[in-house]
Amino acid sequence: MVRLNPRHGQGKLGCILWLLVLLAVVGIAAKLIPVKIKSAEFQDYMEEQVMFAGRAGTETLRKRIMGRAKDLEIPLDKKNLIIERRGGRIKIRATYTIPVELPGYTYDWDFEHISSRGGFGSILGGTAPYEVRLYAPVNLPHGATVTELASYYLDKAPGDMEIDLSLVHQGTGANFGMASVAVNSSGTANVIASGSDTTISDAVVDASTDRVWLVVTMKVTDPSIDLRFYGARITYSKP
Repeated sequence: MVRLNPRHGQGKLGCILWLLVLLAVVGIAAKLIPVKIKSAEFQDYMEEQVMFAGRAGTETLRKRIMGRAKDLEIPLDKKNLIIERRGGRIKIRATYTIPVELPGYTYDWDFEHISSRGGFGSILGGTAPYEVRLYAPVNLPHGATVTELASYYLDKAPGDMEIDLSLVHQGTGANFGMASVAVNSSGTANVIASGSDTTISDAVVDASTDRVWLVVTMKVTDPSIDLRFYGARITYSKP
C-alpha cells in the first residue's frame, strides 16, 4: 500500500503561492518602472532648460517643456506648469498625476518637479578683512549620493576663499555641511586653479525634505582686490 505524505502536497502548494506572488511583483514592477523612467527623463529635461535658459522667454520655455511632456506621454496640464523669473533667477515647478493600471485597481501616482537656477550674494563687514558671500541653490535628484565637490578660481590676487556644499532641512532650517574646499590664492600664478573635497558628510540627498546650497565665501584685505570664483563641479551617483 502506498502512503501519501501530506507535507509533499503542502510543499507544492507553497511553491505555487510563491510563484504567484513573484509573478504579481514582476507585473507591478513592469507597470511602475516605465512610469518612473519617463518621469526622471522629464525632470532631467526641466533641469536642462533651467541651466541653459539663456535669454529664452517664459513662453518659449513653457512650449518646450509642454512639448517634452507630450513626447513622453506625461499628462501635464498647462496651469500646473509654473515658471517664475526674478532678475537672473529662474524657478520652474511642474505637478501632474499618472494613473497606473494595476491588477484590481488604479494607482494615481503624483509627481512634483522643482528646478531652479540663480543665486544671491552679500558683502559682510565695513572694515578689513572684507567678506563676500555668494549663495546658489543646487538641484540634485532625490537619492543622489554626492562623491566630490570641485571648485575653480583665478589665482590672480591674494586672498582666502571657501566653497561649501550644505544640506538645509526645509522644516527646521538645520544646516548640515556636506563638503568644503578651502583656497588660499597667492596671486602669483595668474592661472585658473582648482581644489576638491571627496570626504563627503551626509552624502545622500533627500529631496523631499532637504535643499542643497552652494556657499562661496571670499575674504580680502582690500575691496579692490580682483579675486575671482569661476565655478564648481559636483559629482554624484544616481540612485
